[in-house]
Amino acid sequence: MLKKIATLAALGLGAFTFYACDSLLDTEPRQSISPEVALNDITGIRGIAASAYNRLISTTAYTNTRIAAPEVLADNGVQNPTNNPSGRYVSEAINAVGTGVGGWGLYYPMINDTNYIITAIDGVDAPENERNRIKGEMLFLRALAYHDLAKSYGYEPGREINGWNHSVIIRTTPTLVVEDAQTARARASNVEVYEQIERDLLQSIQLLDQFGSTNRFLGNRAAAEALLARVYLYWGRYADAAEFATRAMDRPLGAALATAAQAPTIFNSTNTAPNREAFFEVRITSNDFGGAVNNSLSALFTPAQWFDIVPSEELIAIYDSSRDVRLRADNEGRVTGWYSNRRELANGNLVPAQTHTLKFNQTVEGAGSFIDNTPVLRFAEALLNRAEAFARLGQDANALADLNLLRTNRGLLAVDLSGFELLEEILVERRRELAFEGHRWFDLKRLNRSLEKPEASGVGIIPSDDFRWLSAVPTSQVVASNGVILQNPGYAAED
Repeated sequence: MLKKIATLAALGLGAFTFYACDSLLDTEPRQSISPEVALNDITGIRGIAASAYNRLISTTAYTNTRIAAPEVLADNGVQNPTNNPSGRYVSEAINAVGTGVGGWGLYYPMINDTNYIITAIDGVDAPENERNRIKGEMLFLRALAYHDLAKSYGYEPGREINGWNHSVIIRTTPTLVVEDAQTARARASNVEVYEQIERDLLQSIQLLDQFGSTNRFLGNRAAAEALLARVYLYWGRYADAAEFATRAMDRPLGAALATAAQAPTIFNSTNTAPNREAFFEVRITSNDFGGAVNNSLSALFTPAQWFDIVPSEELIAIYDSSRDVRLRADNEGRVTGWYSNRRELANGNLVPAQTHTLKFNQTVEGAGSFIDNTPVLRFAEALLNRAEAFARLGQDANALADLNLLRTNRGLLAVDLSGFELLEEILVERRRELAFEGHRWFDLKRLNRSLEKPEASGVGIIPSDDFRWLSAVPTSQVVASNGVILQNPGYAAED
């Protein structure tokens, strides 16, 4: 992060629903709130918190790239063979050098927002419970940002290829003046980054534990526990992963596993009601998301607009379409659930269409709005995280119970498996459940597995030691650091 940061970025309107700061906006332009003013009182703190949340609405975050790229880079999403008018994700579909999920330019400004608050809030004149709540939320957001960065730019601890353990730069103090930004820092090791994430989440959980709010559009104790369970799973700390997944699911603050009857509509969230399974969901409104028609996930994934990306045939094949409520086909071949093979005409009639995901289907503000919330941490993922952790610990009975709990709540029959077959079925179930939620590329990467690209891509196999599993560090950062910041293997300094 070697650029001048003298003022805070524009604050997001949607986040102001929760962090109103009208008095601050009366005194200084929203686009240019100086740190000295912003950190003076709780009003300014709320404004910076709004900025941190709003960064998740960027198209390079959870309204597009962070969800779509991992599906297309892997084997769940392919270019629509009959329709690709916008030309997006063409390079990702063939894993061209330089593609990747990235996030460097997005997350370091967000981390700086959280650093402002975490550093200053204890000295602000405000009720202790509000200070604790906001600080806990910012620690959660900083941990989320660092884990997303660590997944993009480094290998997981214990999964390094050729000993490469460089992750990302750790910054835990705010960049207040130009000199701070101009001081290059080396990339920390993957273990150091994971240890920082762990510290942040454990402190976040402690601070947020006193709050029972079920507002799942904000960071909360259950979300922090679910994120820590995910982090421990990536880290290979399976007992800890199982423990924190259990903690999140035991006290979920309103989240719950959907039944087979409920599951088909859980992605029909609104601006007041998140996905019933979400521990944490990014809320989006038309005020937040300019250019939604061009950049939204519903425009990318459905016939409502560009319809660039469709599920691969290989993904569709792993569903039992006679029983699975996530993808069920009737006697006439019509697909329902989280997928559809129909599109609606202006007169309301349905006509055949390429099969597509309905996880983003404009339910927040209605057809034509192209607005969808994005669930970031979900009950079913926590259950799958625990099932995998149990399986890797040799606790087959517990792992099987979790797997079958999810299967029966998705309309499938229970299975009786153990050992390697059980673990593999858990991973297949993970692919079914979490497709088009931004997990697939990172799941394969953390497991050091080769990727067999969909036949339609024409790519073939990407081996587990291929350098393209890691995103390239932005060239500007590498060059400006005069060798302090190392580029990932396989990428030339000028790439």
